[in-house]
Amino acid sequence: SLCFLHHQLPPVPMGELAPVTLDRTVAFLEKSDGRDKFVKALQNFLKYLVWMYAAKGDKDTSNVYKKLASALSEYRSINKFGKPFKALKDIRSIGNPGDIADTMDVATNIFDIVYKFGDNLEFLSKYKILGFNPDDMERHSKAAQFWCYLTQFLLDLIEYGKLQKLDAEQREKKWRKLRLDLLKDTTDLLRVAPPYIKRYVPAMPTHDGFASIMGTIAGATGAYGVWLKTK
Repeated sequence: SLCFLHHQLPPVPMGELAPVTLDRTVAFLEKSDGRDKFVKALQNFLKYLVWMYAAKGDKDTSNVYKKLASALSEYRSINKFGKPFKALKDIRSIGNPGDIADTMDVATNIFDIVYKFGDNLEFLSKYKILGFNPDDMERHSKAAQFWCYLTQFLLDLIEYGKLQKLDAEQREKKWRKLRLDLLKDTTDLLRVAPPYIKRYVPAMPTHDGFASIMGTIAGATGAYGVWLKTK
């Protein structure tokens, strides 16, 4: 579990790794991935507010936040155009898979391509630019998204196993990044897994409030990961 992992390796010195400066902030905002992850966190937090106010019976306030969340969703859909090429580049850089981790990495990128390309087709079909059924495109995209997050989560576990073979200094350095990845990928998986499983197991419970919280954590963690890489 994540609690077990927390006690196995030293904490990340967050402040030392991410000084807040104007140059770093500008550089972060210039990165499409940084903006996307930040907006993802905000979008999912708005979804949580939609769920919370709807649960309280305040439909008017809920609808206001729903419109805002939908606008951010549109932005993220547009931002996904061209992203499959990065996944193709990552697959090319791996070359011939040398071990199970490389194979899992290739699989994750393939699912990511299908997920984002499906999202592109859904967006274009929604506005009648293409003639596909948007609901069908969304269904295929969401399925690929689930498998992308699942294989990425499994890849994180494989990388965690490799850490145990390193000396303390190397382990601590690599753990700083991996722990963020684990948090991001675990919450992403917990967000998308219930709706996907429910397709085949109708009794599977889903919860919009829980999903939006997981999405907020995943987005914020992803944004922070980009922030750490920004200088």
